[in-house]
Amino acid sequence: MTNTQEQAYLDLCERIIQEGEHRPDRTGTGTFSLFAPPQLRFSLSDGTFPLLTTKKVFFKGILHELLWFVAGETDAKKLTVKGVKIWEGNGSREYLDSLGLTHRREGDLGPVYGFQWRHFGADYIDCDTDYTGKGYDQLAKIINTLKTNPYDRRIILSAWNPPAFKDMALPPCHVFCQFYVNFPKDSKPKLSCIMYQRSCDMGLGVPFNIASYALLTYMIAHVVDMEPGEFIHTMGDSHVYCDHVDALKEQLQRVPRQFPKLKINRSVTSIDDFKFEDFEVVDYDPYGPIKMKMSVISGDTLWISIALDPLPLDRGGVARTSGDSFGSGSGEGAFCGRDTGATIGVLRSSTTADFSGSGVYTTTGVSGSTVSARIDRLLLLRFHLSELICSLFLISCNLAFFSSASWFSAIVASRANSWRIWLIWAIICWNFPIKSISRLVRLFPI
Repeated sequence: MTNTQEQAYLDLCERIIQEGEHRPDRTGTGTFSLFAPPQLRFSLSDGTFPLLTTKKVFFKGILHELLWFVAGETDAKKLTVKGVKIWEGNGSREYLDSLGLTHRREGDLGPVYGFQWRHFGADYIDCDTDYTGKGYDQLAKIINTLKTNPYDRRIILSAWNPPAFKDMALPPCHVFCQFYVNFPKDSKPKLSCIMYQRSCDMGLGVPFNIASYALLTYMIAHVVDMEPGEFIHTMGDSHVYCDHVDALKEQLQRVPRQFPKLKINRSVTSIDDFKFEDFEVVDYDPYGPIKMKMSVISGDTLWISIALDPLPLDRGGVARTSGDSFGSGSGEGAFCGRDTGATIGVLRSSTTADFSGSGVYTTTGVSGSTVSARIDRLLLLRFHLSELICSLFLISCNLAFFSSASWFSAIVASRANSWRIWLIWAIICWNFPIKSISRLVRLFPI
């Protein structure tokens, strides 16, 4: 029997690769994107669990993360110690510092998903604070409503809290979900879930999100004595990262197998009482894993080694880019092509940007090619210091040469206003070190 539900996911990935608009993105990697594609629907009846089979999906990570959400946790290190490192990049010292969250300890993600689910509206201090009884507990309210008024049209769980974005390592990608109860005549009530996701990483994130919200539906249905019904996935910006294209093309060659079953091994009456060992996935027969890189704004994924400003990028250096083609030039960078994924290409000579300090910069070339780069402050510091030293050395050599040259002395002696010659010489010679000093100062603004 064909697994049409997983095939619908694969067909959407293929459509995005073939028809998606080529767009720059926050991470600088570049994507192919479609907006609001058809919904994906997954049956949860008879214990069916939508864990993709065309590649092995990290169920251990899905379960640990969901239990972490349900507990209202925001400390990424609590996942790391369990072997789940999916939040390490967004909780790294470098990444938090890049957001201005220098006061946070490493791993403190701020008021992300779990905090919004269990403590919506509470003031966030840090990941070590006890928030018991603070804020609005959406998850508890949902469970109570399902028990007392299952026909309610307001059974919604939302992680979208704009005033709190400044404190988050990452605003929510899966924004909110709504629960709905069917009442079949011949069985228990069936609980379904529809989730809206604003930003959908089709290769790496979406398989994880499908399984996670299906699992959440199972958990809630269990504690309210209902049967799981269906999970519906509604997507906004649905994209394939350029460096995932080759991996997804490999996955597209695989024929989906039947989804596994999910078993809950004991009776649980409170959502807070679930443990990792309560869940078991049976009859899971996936193909082998396919590696895909997670795109995060950090020194590991975005880099550039150019320091002049303003600078034509064809003067050398390396930058992640997201244009389809780049014409001629001498610089190089990773760029996305329809058939190449992330490969090495050349940057247009007319593409320019002010790369005078650290940060993330995006600039568009003459053909619409877009370059995004994160500047390495230490790299620029070394470059400008060496530039300054070279400039001062050349000035000293220049001064020694002209001071000893008889023809230069004769010209100066024959002029009544010789100071003007010295002034012109000084302006020309000192232009470069002064510019180097100004760039150094701009690297460390007050």
